[in-house]
Amino acid sequence: MSSGLYPDFFQIERFQATPTAANQSQVYMAPVDLDVLGMVLYAGTAPASTNSMTVNISNYPTSQQGGSGTSVGAYNLWTATNVPTVTGTAHSNLTITNSATVVENIPYALNYPLPGQSPVTGYETAQSTAQGTYTAVTAPPTFYVYELSKGLVAPDNTYTDYNGVLLKPASHVHAGDVLTFVIGGTVGSAANLEMLLVCQKR
Repeated sequence: MSSGLYPDFFQIERFQATPTAANQSQVYMAPVDLDVLGMVLYAGTAPASTNSMTVNISNYPTSQQGGSGTSVGAYNLWTATNVPTVTGTAHSNLTITNSATVVENIPYALNYPLPGQSPVTGYETAQSTAQGTYTAVTAPPTFYVYELSKGLVAPDNTYTDYNGVLLKPASHVHAGDVLTFVIGGTVGSAANLEMLLVCQKR
């Protein structure tokens, strides 16, 4: 349940019409402490061939400046191995499959021909005004349930806090931290890049 001034879930969206390997100029300052769940990328035109386009998040931790130790410099949320990537002819870093089949047992719904010998002459639906010859429907309709076959990858990097002692997970973003979307790789002919960073309030 959401509490306070801010919702439980944050979706930080950025768009680049013609992506190039560069930092996004529009940064985001975290209003509250966040847990980064992952990032969804969608390219209107795939990078093509064996080209890969990556999008990382650079965090300038203003919350970790000063204190009793040294300041913490900017760091990436993902290591190079696990950074969200769109490769080749793919359009997204996620894939969707019809993983389940559901059979709805409604054998004689409105848009079905009435049962009988095949083919049968008659009215296709109750609303029909003219007769026709149809193949009778004897089995219920089948629907497919779609789901993500590859889910969001949470940030896997770490940083040392301003006390210089503890390793912290990069998925923990503190209030006041400044996030920058960093496009990298050989984008090829990619165009219309949609970037969506999914976070949860801590």
